[in-house]
Amino acid sequence: MKTHHLLLILLMAGLVSSCNRKAAITKSKVKTPVTEKKVKIEKAIDGALHGAVLLSLERMPCRGTCPWDKVTYYEDGIAFYTGNKYVDKIGNYKAQYDQESLQKLIRQAQKIGFSKMADDYPTDPAQKIADVPITKMSIQNKTITLQNDFPPALGQLVKDVVTTTQNQKFHKLDAVDQTVKAPKKDHGTLTLTIKRSPCYGSCPWYEARFYDDGTILYDGKKHVEHIGKFTLHTSPKTIRSLANKAQKIGFFKMGKAYPANPEHKIPDLPTTLLMVRNGRSEKTISLQNEIPPVLIEYIEEIESTLARLNYPEKE
Repeated sequence: MKTHHLLLILLMAGLVSSCNRKAAITKSKVKTPVTEKKVKIEKAIDGALHGAVLLSLERMPCRGTCPWDKVTYYEDGIAFYTGNKYVDKIGNYKAQYDQESLQKLIRQAQKIGFSKMADDYPTDPAQKIADVPITKMSIQNKTITLQNDFPPALGQLVKDVVTTTQNQKFHKLDAVDQTVKAPKKDHGTLTLTIKRSPCYGSCPWYEARFYDDGTILYDGKKHVEHIGKFTLHTSPKTIRSLANKAQKIGFFKMGKAYPANPEHKIPDLPTTLLMVRNGRSEKTISLQNEIPPVLIEYIEEIESTLARLNYPEKE
């Protein structure tokens, strides 16, 4: 009997201990706070803070006439629109948007389960169709990049955002020149231009124009060491050397675009535009992938020239 009593006591002690552990776990779960993803607040295109971004839609460029623009709706009731190409409004615009229209879009997003959708469409990268434009949509803390094979409800939401944006009363901001142009002083002949486009990652985004008097106009936009516009100087001999190098590697006899076969183009890769003028010869080549090694080396030489220059204070 003593043995049975001892076993019964041990069994009851184990049950009590188990119950205490479950209670502790339950209590711990109840007290664990629910944390939300922090929203990063950045300056808008007017240089001011307008709170968190509630919704944004960016339509990327393509080889054809795809609309290229971006709209951003902020929580303080202000929206900004930038039209780049193939849209009715070109430039930067600002509006006091209709908040009911925006809330309707957000409710529509909630209804279709926007926050639970995949981050990228198509979900299988192998199913991406080359040359199909890319659209990037953000609603509160969720961003989706769509190209093809996306849910019809998501496509309808994009259309509704575009329609809502077109119905807003935007007013154009003061024009800001986004290109690098020669100032009033005559720098002679534009001999070489290199322009790297942005991408979804940390690709260098800049433009540089080389003139035959040794002047270089540089505009660093993002992911480069020098951000801003600079007037740089080198010797005219250096500029002539770069132009002559293009002649030597057969630049003017190369194709106008790489890859030469558009079907080999890889989506999301940045584009580099390279223009060289030497005497009566002038050519512009668009580069993305399957670039000839001699052209890669030539670009490296151009960028090495830029890296060696003395960058003054921002203009």
